[in-house]
Amino acid sequence: MSGGGALRWHLDEVETWPDASDFLTHEARVRETGERVALAVLSDDQTATRNQVDRAAEEAAGRRAIRTLIVAAFEYEADSAPREARGRFEIIRLRANRDLAIAELKAGQKDRAFVVVGEPEIELRDAPGQPARIVVEVKGWNTYDPATGNIRAGKPGDIDCWLLDTDHDGKSFYARRIHFPGKSQDRQLKRFKSALGARIRPEHWASMESLTSAPFRRPKSGRIAVRIVTTTGDEMLAVRDVPSDPKAR
Repeated sequence: MSGGGALRWHLDEVETWPDASDFLTHEARVRETGERVALAVLSDDQTATRNQVDRAAEEAAGRRAIRTLIVAAFEYEADSAPREARGRFEIIRLRANRDLAIAELKAGQKDRAFVVVGEPEIELRDAPGQPARIVVEVKGWNTYDPATGNIRAGKPGDIDCWLLDTDHDGKSFYARRIHFPGKSQDRQLKRFKSALGARIRPEHWASMESLTSAPFRRPKSGRIAVRIVTTTGDEMLAVRDVPSDPKAR
């Protein structure tokens, strides 16, 4: 199991969770640290909800020897951060590769079973000359390369699209802006642009093809969220607080 930075864990002594549980499935020992961790491995037709993770964390935290819960699922409810600290207890969410659902594929050295649901690096800044508005720029992210065992930086060309919720309520992600960076030659986008004709604002279309959003009003909720979808199908989510008063920044 590999995650952000140089973190790599090998899990030994994987055993079925000893108590009756609706969510927890196993416990294991981390070879590198000797720490005992709780595991919740979901099937490919299940989505890990916030409520399920909360209940599992409470149950796992009830055992003194365990300070970490590892959740492995194919899909997560919106706003699921890759790592979450609750005092001394930590929750790590891993996204299962869809290849695991194909029985004919055999495991190999270059296969990756689970990857950490990463968080992209984004920058918020005031829109030039518009203190009531802000812009968001996607700066990058890190990806674990199973072929080399190293961490590599994601490239702009690796982004299939990125979506922006300009007024995030903390419960569900609503894509109010959709961007397709570097896709100016995409046939479908060309047809769409042609159909819109004179209704297009050139500056808005330019931002749609870039990693920087068009200016937008500061959110009433005080939060924005960015979701990135890469060309390999990986998804990453980042949520940021935005002060209502620009001087507070």
